[in-house]
Amino acid sequence: GVTQELAWPWLVEGVARLADHAALRGVVLAVEPEPGMLVETVDAWRQLQVSVAAKGAAPVRLALDVGHLLVTQERTPAEAVREFAPVLGTVALEDMKRGVHEHLPFGEGDVDVPSVLRELMRVGYDRLICVELSRDAHRAHEMVPGALAWLRARLPTGAEVAA
Repeated sequence: GVTQELAWPWLVEGVARLADHAALRGVVLAVEPEPGMLVETVDAWRQLQVSVAAKGAAPVRLALDVGHLLVTQERTPAEAVREFAPVLGTVALEDMKRGVHEHLPFGEGDVDVPSVLRELMRVGYDRLICVELSRDAHRAHEMVPGALAWLRARLPTGAEVAA
C-alpha cells in the first residue's frame, strides 16, 4: 500500500546503510534488478546507484541477471554487459523467453548466451557467474551437469572474443 514516491527514499536510505555496513567488512554490495520490483530495470538500478552515491555511501554494484533483460526488453544482454562492465558485481545466466519471467535451462529460451559469454570475456569480467535455475533445484543432479556441458560446448574461443 506504499507509493513508489514514498518507498524510493526508504530504499535508498536502506541500501546506503547496507552498502556502508558491507564495506566496513570488506564486502561490496550488489543489487539485482527484478521484474515487478521497485528496482525492476538496469536503468532503475543506475538511478539507485546515483542516489546512494549522493548520500556519500559506499559503491553499489550491479547484480546482472541476463534473463531479466528479456523480460523487461530494455537492452540485449550483450549490450548490458558492455555498458555496465565497470560496475558488474555478479552475473546470473539462464535462458528465458522474451517477456516471460521464467528461468529456463539453456537452449529452451531466447537468450543468446554465447554472445553474453563473448562480451564477458571481451570486457575482462573475472568475477562470479551463476547459472540460475531456481525452479529446478529438485533436479539439480541432472541440471548442473547438463548446464555445464551446454556452456562448455559454446564457450567462445580467443579468436571469437578478439573479433
